[in-house]
Amino acid sequence: MSGEPHAASAADRFAALLEAGDRDGLIDLMDAEAWFGCPAHVEPHTGRDVAHFILCQWLSVLEDIAITPAGPHDGRSPALYHFTATAEGRPCEGVFRLEGRESHDRESRGQITGITLMLRPLVALEAASHAVHLRLERHSGGA
Repeated sequence: MSGEPHAASAADRFAALLEAGDRDGLIDLMDAEAWFGCPAHVEPHTGRDVAHFILCQWLSVLEDIAITPAGPHDGRSPALYHFTATAEGRPCEGVFRLEGRESHDRESRGQITGITLMLRPLVALEAASHAVHLRLERHSGGA
């Protein structure tokens, strides 16, 4: 290894990009078969492009995100990040559970293989879910 500081994990880079509002940068951290899930969806959305697109719809309705690690991350188990935000004007908090494959290869630096979004309180989850549903409906050309 060179004299560079220890590279941040994919999960730490995800959190930094999220807090910076860099949604486009998130896709580079996602594995080709990455998935995104949350309680408002019956099944996870699988595949980097689809998972990134759905994640970005959720991020578009979450504002003022402040994110912190929920505990130490050893790279073998999912990383948990607690966040506070507003969802459709309602204060909320939640957790991003990030599954990944860490790599010591400087080029790949590990990738996110799965993202779970948990959001509370229920009123914020329902409002955000409704807003995401409307966004998806508009995108697909629905009424």
